[in-house]
Amino acid sequence: MKAGDLVTLSNYGARLLALRDFAGQVGVILSIEYDKFRDRPVYFVLFSGQDTPDMLYRKEIKYAK
Repeated sequence: MKAGDLVTLSNYGARLLALRDFAGQVGVILSIEYDKFRDRPVYFVLFSGQDTPDMLYRKEIKYAK
Protein backbone atom coordinates (compact mmCIF):
# COMPACT_ATOMS: atom_id res chain seq x y z
CA MET A 1 0.00 0.00 0.00
CA LYS A 2 1.10 3.53 -0.66
CA ALA A 3 -0.15 7.07 -0.09
CA GLY A 4 -3.18 7.85 -2.24
CA ASP A 5 -4.65 4.32 -2.24
CA LEU A 6 -8.34 3.91 -1.44
CA VAL A 7 -9.03 1.58 1.49
CA THR A 8 -11.85 0.22 3.66
CA LEU A 9 -11.81 -1.65 6.94
CA SER A 10 -10.86 -5.31 6.80
CA ASN A 11 -12.95 -7.92 8.60
CA TYR A 12 -10.63 -7.64 11.57
CA GLY A 13 -10.86 -3.83 11.61
CA ALA A 14 -14.67 -3.87 11.38
CA ARG A 15 -14.83 -6.06 14.51
CA LEU A 16 -12.89 -3.54 16.61
CA LEU A 17 -15.18 -1.39 18.73
CA ALA A 18 -13.06 1.74 18.22
CA LEU A 19 -13.42 1.49 14.42
CA ARG A 20 -17.08 0.51 14.05
CA ASP A 21 -17.98 4.06 12.98
CA PHE A 22 -15.90 3.61 9.82
CA ALA A 23 -17.45 0.29 8.72
CA GLY A 24 -18.65 0.57 5.13
CA GLN A 25 -16.82 3.85 4.48
CA VAL A 26 -14.01 4.48 2.04
CA GLY A 27 -10.83 6.26 3.05
CA VAL A 28 -7.64 7.45 1.43
CA ILE A 29 -4.14 6.84 2.79
CA LEU A 30 -2.54 10.22 3.43
CA SER A 31 0.86 9.09 4.68
CA ILE A 32 2.78 6.13 6.05
CA GLU A 33 5.16 6.31 9.00
CA TYR A 34 7.15 3.66 10.82
CA ASP A 35 6.23 2.78 14.41
CA LYS A 36 9.55 1.88 16.01
CA PHE A 37 7.91 0.61 19.20
CA ARG A 38 5.73 -1.97 17.46
CA ASP A 39 8.23 -2.45 14.64
CA ARG A 40 5.75 -1.99 11.78
CA PRO A 41 4.34 0.78 9.56
CA VAL A 42 1.38 2.94 10.59
CA TYR A 43 -1.06 4.19 7.95
CA PHE A 44 -2.79 7.57 8.37
CA VAL A 45 -6.19 7.15 6.74
CA LEU A 46 -8.75 9.90 6.17
CA PHE A 47 -12.23 8.40 5.95
CA SER A 48 -15.10 10.16 4.17
CA GLY A 49 -16.86 12.71 6.36
CA GLN A 50 -13.95 13.04 8.83
CA ASP A 51 -11.74 16.06 9.50
CA THR A 52 -8.68 14.30 10.91
CA PRO A 53 -6.90 11.13 9.79
CA ASP A 54 -6.82 8.00 11.94
CA MET A 55 -3.77 5.82 12.65
CA LEU A 56 -4.36 2.26 11.48
CA TYR A 57 -2.20 -0.80 11.02
CA ARG A 58 -2.13 -2.90 7.85
CA LYS A 59 -4.15 -5.66 9.51
CA GLU A 60 -7.07 -3.27 10.02
CA ILE A 61 -7.44 -2.04 6.40
CA LYS A 62 -7.77 -3.49 2.90
CA TYR A 63 -7.91 -2.14 -0.64
CA ALA A 64 -11.30 -0.72 -1.66
CA LYS A 65 -13.03 -2.46 -4.55
